Amino acid sequence: MDKTPLRALLFRTLAAAMASLLLVYGCIKPKPNPPQTAVAAVILVGNEGTFQFNNASIGVWDETTNQYLGERFRQANQAQLGDILQHMWIDGDRLWLVVNNSQKIEIVDRRDFRRIATIRPIHSPRYVAPASDTTVWVSQIWEDSIVVVHRQRFEVMYKLPFPPGWSEDLLPIDQWMWISSPSLYTGPAQHHLYRMHIDPPHTLDSIAVGASPTRLLQSDDTTIWVLCTGHSNSRLPPSLYAVHAHTFEVMHEHSLPVHTGALGSGMCFDPNSGNLYILYGDVFVLGTLASSPQIKEWLPARGKSYYSIGWLTDMGILLLGDAVDFVQRGVVEMRKPPDTTLLNSFRAGIIPSLFIPHQ
Repeated sequence: MDKTPLRALLFRTLAAAMASLLLVYGCIKPKPNPPQTAVAAVILVGNEGTFQFNNASIGVWDETTNQYLGERFRQANQAQLGDILQHMWIDGDRLWLVVNNSQKIEIVDRRDFRRIATIRPIHSPRYVAPASDTTVWVSQIWEDSIVVVHRQRFEVMYKLPFPPGWSEDLLPIDQWMWISSPSLYTGPAQHHLYRMHIDPPHTLDSIAVGASPTRLLQSDDTTIWVLCTGHSNSRLPPSLYAVHAHTFEVMHEHSLPVHTGALGSGMCFDPNSGNLYILYGDVFVLGTLASSPQIKEWLPARGKSYYSIGWLTDMGILLLGDAVDFVQRGVVEMRKPPDTTLLNSFRAGIIPSLFIPHQ
């Protein structure tokens, strides 16, 4: 029997079936991928509190509800945080809270703010920074030393002599810890920026910068910005210095307008535009990517008590803390540069001074 007609019939039948399937599939529109849900911003706000009033606090602002929930530490631990919250640092799931005038550091769970440990006494703690996997350095204002604490055991290990006296901002770079050293309120002007080698024998190095170097910020792999707040007793103005991160040499410097009413100071950086925003009474901007960078006024305070500044990278939002009268609850303002228009604001605790994106 000749099987050729049968094979031809089978082939035509299969071809027709395939064509029908292709026709049906072509009429079905594929479902689009579901839109990505944006993660709502949550900002952890540290409120310094009024000196000697024991009313420092931490709170959380949630973009979803546009609400600020304050007193997170007190509610979680049934105790006040203390007097003058100076610095906050997140280390994994732990939040370090440096409470300056209470001479202690509180370590809490960053999710529910319950106390894990308290490190005390530390005479006058200011800022903390990790020096290794097991050590954290703590700067001080009233002792000529830097305190080294254990990162996991939360206990003081030893102290490193710091002859200049007041140690302030800390910034670890390579095997060095950069240390700003402002001028004491009643003492002579301080003009040096320091770095100390993290490993023994802890060599101390320094370079001359402007009067009262106070805040440090790293904008890229090679550039460290040093905000010098000036010295009123010596009539020395504030200034801004760019220092090379690896050679420890001054690259360039800029003058800042004298602002006799400046109550707070700080810097934040927008990595997308390359703009550095400087708070010193008013808010100034420096385009770091320009061929000839110049400091320009960005937002005048107009009588407000701007005390702190911060940046939310994911949202491109600049935060300003207005201390108002330093007694009532302060205000946090939100703007999206380069526009100076106020996008949103909320009442925080007393003297909002620290901002950390918090998820």
